[in-house]
Amino acid sequence: MTSSGPRQGGRRRGWDFVSRRVAGAAGAGAVRGRLLLCLALASGCDGTGRRGDLDRADALLEARRSTEEVREALEEYEAALAAAGAERRALLGAARAAVQLAAEAPNPQTAGRYAELGRAYADRLRRADPNSAPGHYFYALSLGYAAQADKTKGLPLAGEMKAAVERVAAIDPAYDSAGAWRFLGILYREVPPGESFGGDVDKAIYYLGEAAKLAPDYPENHLALAETLLRAARDDPVPNSRRQRSAAALASARRAVDTVAAAADRYPMETPRWRAQAQTLLAQAEQEAK
Repeated sequence: MTSSGPRQGGRRRGWDFVSRRVAGAAGAGAVRGRLLLCLALASGCDGTGRRGDLDRADALLEARRSTEEVREALEEYEAALAAAGAERRALLGAARAAVQLAAEAPNPQTAGRYAELGRAYADRLRRADPNSAPGHYFYALSLGYAAQADKTKGLPLAGEMKAAVERVAAIDPAYDSAGAWRFLGILYREVPPGESFGGDVDKAIYYLGEAAKLAPDYPENHLALAETLLRAARDDPVPNSRRQRSAAALASARRAVDTVAAAADRYPMETPRWRAQAQTLLAQAEQEAK
């Protein structure tokens, strides 16, 4: 898993744990109103008395055509929850939609509100089913976006994120194109050494490498691995080791470029951003390898 955090070289940095699924975001006022209503209703939120159309919501969420459609999907899931209670399919959909909207939020305040909404739905899902990989996964992602929206929360939440995503790895490591390994890799890359459980670039490379092996057709795995290898090469004081890491970063960046091109039809919303990120990483890796 991307958000409205600071950019560097066309790439999102910091507490950035999931790929962007859609484009745009809702206004802060609408989010605030929905969040307050959702937290007030034990069974969900809608307020219209209608039953949500889960098939329509799922189709909107999977299509990834626009943020407006993701908001519509969230409203359908919330209506279903209000009408039927804590139905797991609706809880999962609501958590996914809220996390995607947090990723696309135009400012940290809106991202934080959507992250809290996603956390609440995901927590209900994992409490209803402790063996739900999606419940633990979207709980971890929502914490990641909360940390990105408020940087003071990053390190305090790191241990909780790690525990949640390790449950996902234990239950279903392939979920969301090896999302657990990808999350752990980026988490180990971003947490400073000596803080919380301690950042570790070698662990980051290992987990991201596992993600790339388990889901080799998913571009984010190669993009995250290439970025991590490139960072490791730049920070390596040993010339021979640095050359090896640089060569690995270059190979990974080339795979990222190829994977993005091959996945364009399956991920139309993400492809422009992925393509730009892959080209930037490739140029940087080629420069580092000289």
